[in-house]
Amino acid sequence: MVCADALHYIGDDEIELGVGIHGEPGRVRRKIGPASELVEIATTAIFDDYPRRNSLIFAVHLWNPTGSEPKTIWEVLHRHKDIQYSSRVASHIARQRHVHKLRHVVSELVKYIPEDVRKDPVVQDLSEYGCRTQMHVVRLLVPRLDNENHTKDIDFSPSGIRLRWEAGYADTSRALLRKAWEDDCDPLEGVILHEPDA
Repeated sequence: MVCADALHYIGDDEIELGVGIHGEPGRVRRKIGPASELVEIATTAIFDDYPRRNSLIFAVHLWNPTGSEPKTIWEVLHRHKDIQYSSRVASHIARQRHVHKLRHVVSELVKYIPEDVRKDPVVQDLSEYGCRTQMHVVRLLVPRLDNENHTKDIDFSPSGIRLRWEAGYADTSRALLRKAWEDDCDPLEGVILHEPDA
């Protein structure tokens, strides 16, 4: 298969992550694998990018694992698919929150080391593990639609696509108007997760 301008080739059993909008080669090329592995690669690339910088990240979940308790077998099938296919990015974000908080703690601890000791090469190397950047993650869950059921993943009808697009656009617009990333937050937090408003 040829991608972009016939100068950039990718195999039928390969995938590239981080491809530029003009078809530039991606950050990672690998064999196609389970979605959970691809999510891990993508989130690691975002959170462990170096040099680290303050960021605003929108995590779009195409399956929504939340909602009221199912009352019928059809609702159980619907919820089962949502949970089965929902992104595992939440667990990756939880791990990254822990790692980035530790980076902030290291930066704070370095302040308590006397200036002359900070000049020691070993202390300087260790202090490099510290970081003061903050990454705000706005989680956007695909909205639930009225009369949606367990067949939504195969509904490519123009009306189904339009309804999902409109619902997603409305949710994203609300998140942009809300600007949760401008709220005060704990200075020790390196990754601040903003959940959708109920």
